[in-house]
Amino acid sequence: MKRVITFFLLLCGFFSCQEEKPVIKIGNKKITKDEILAQIPQEVNLNEQNLMSILERIVNSELIYLAAQKRGLTKDKRLQMKLKALERDFFANALIEEEAKKISISQKEIVDYYNQHKEDFLSEIKIRRIVVYDDDLANRIYEELKGGRDFVSLAKEYSQDQLLPRGEESKYFPRGFLTDPILEEEIFSLKINEFTSPIKSQEGYQIIQLVDKKKVKKDISLQEVEDYIKQILQYKKGYEMLNKMLLDLREKYKVSYYPENFFK
Repeated sequence: MKRVITFFLLLCGFFSCQEEKPVIKIGNKKITKDEILAQIPQEVNLNEQNLMSILERIVNSELIYLAAQKRGLTKDKRLQMKLKALERDFFANALIEEEAKKISISQKEIVDYYNQHKEDFLSEIKIRRIVVYDDDLANRIYEELKGGRDFVSLAKEYSQDQLLPRGEESKYFPRGFLTDPILEEEIFSLKINEFTSPIKSQEGYQIIQLVDKKKVKKDISLQEVEDYIKQILQYKKGYEMLNKMLLDLREKYKVSYYPENFFK
């Protein structure tokens, strides 16, 4: 038995059974290199020049956490529920990122998109919007627009848009200006004076009307827009992947809603 124990201890010496040396010590707490790397975004390039400033930020955060712990905040039930929600969202996003890595875009897909949307890349447009916070109101306004009501008058009456208030027109902008490529694609496909159905966004529910579209370039090469097209296709495939994942999960897990219990 002693020989077995001795042999095991020798193995520990050869195969790093020793505890990893700390990079930071705060009282009795040790923070290792791996723990530090887990807190730093992958795009950050650690070097001798920025290491100490990063370590200092970690120390400051740890010290404040220790103070919160001493005050009893880590045992607060409401805060624990918030932490659980953050943990849920963190792992949900981690899964989405893992699935997004599987998305591939072929050169043929890029060329096909370029050929189908080339005119969009040669043009700039201006728009106006109606933005409201209520889904039902957005749908009522949309029905009124379809019935022939004037867009600007409805915008003046209902819109809560901070960027383009009271039906004000935007400046001309090209493809690639908006952060949502699917929305941008939809707007560029409109004819002048046509409008979208209500679109849910971070600002609320918006209805967008195309005011004007003008050609500003004679031609554009695939090379000039290839990276942007790839981003659009990745975004669209990612959106489709997420919707499919949610549909599959809803079939797998039974979901029930009891809104009446919320106010009890």
